Amino acid sequence: MQPFTAPALPADTIPVGALVTYHGSLTDLHGRRFKVIPCAWHCDRDDAPGDLDPCRIDAPQPRFGLYDPATGKPAAEHVRAASITPTTTWPVDAVPFRIASYWYMASHTTDGGSSHARTVRFYTDGDTRGVPTGETWCRLPAGPISDLVRHLDDQARGRTGLL
Repeated sequence: MQPFTAPALPADTIPVGALVTYHGSLTDLHGRRFKVIPCAWHCDRDDAPGDLDPCRIDAPQPRFGLYDPATGKPAAEHVRAASITPTTTWPVDAVPFRIASYWYMASHTTDGGSSHARTVRFYTDGDTRGVPTGETWCRLPAGPISDLVRHLDDQARGRTGLL
């Protein structure tokens, strides 16, 4: 079996949990650093009909929520990727992993799940000790388990002794 090679994070992609600098239309936020989350996680906006809502989890151009990493308080929502610049350096074992429209820097899967569903632990900026602080449940494509998921399962064994 060939050793696993992690896919590259696509250019101009901002993973969930990244630390970013803001430079958009809200001038009072210029130059400040924030962490990003999917806008869909906290947005209750419903003024855009169906497929036009940029805050839905599978939007073609996803929007982000920004929050202050020191206080955890929200600072802005519905932020376009073009309005923020990532400043994060990820741990070497971080693997780009996409769920719907959002990218994550995955660390490993957690125990349990099935061949079609897993909970994935992912890094957020500030995880400098190699301890992932976020997790999300995801549905996997039907069919055999991908090399990516198999690799994340293997990384879990190294961290937890499980799986």
